[in-house]
Amino acid sequence: MGLNNHIKDISVRIDSHDLRFMVMVPGGENKRPDVNPETSPIGLRVTRQSAAMKRILGLRQQFLEYETPNALGQRKPSTARRNAFGARHFQPHITVLWSGKELGDDLSPAGVKFRSTVDYIHFDRLIVDCKEPKPLVGALAGNHIER
Repeated sequence: MGLNNHIKDISVRIDSHDLRFMVMVPGGENKRPDVNPETSPIGLRVTRQSAAMKRILGLRQQFLEYETPNALGQRKPSTARRNAFGARHFQPHITVLWSGKELGDDLSPAGVKFRSTVDYIHFDRLIVDCKEPKPLVGALAGNHIER
């Protein structure tokens, strides 16, 4: 069958004390001299001890069945905490700023201010929007990918 576009009502509340700012690059949860937060997208990462993690992992579990052997190739399938694709360990996050130019090179003070101002964030919908893959350069006409 496959994954299809749909919208699902959900309720996930994440307390602000369970959120950390991060630079949205590989390894961006840790400050690195080669990553400039002022020119990179900034996101919020949910900490592992968050009470919302159980609900988030339950939503994630619904998508793991789509990791077919054909899609995985030689990779091991994802689990609740490990990814087959991308970053090795699953960390829920969301981009909130296109760049951190207003925040400076240290995101910690902005995080402290955010947590003192915002009590929680609430997600009320899960939107699945399947995109057609872009053809590879030199791909043969008429090839397609089944969902």
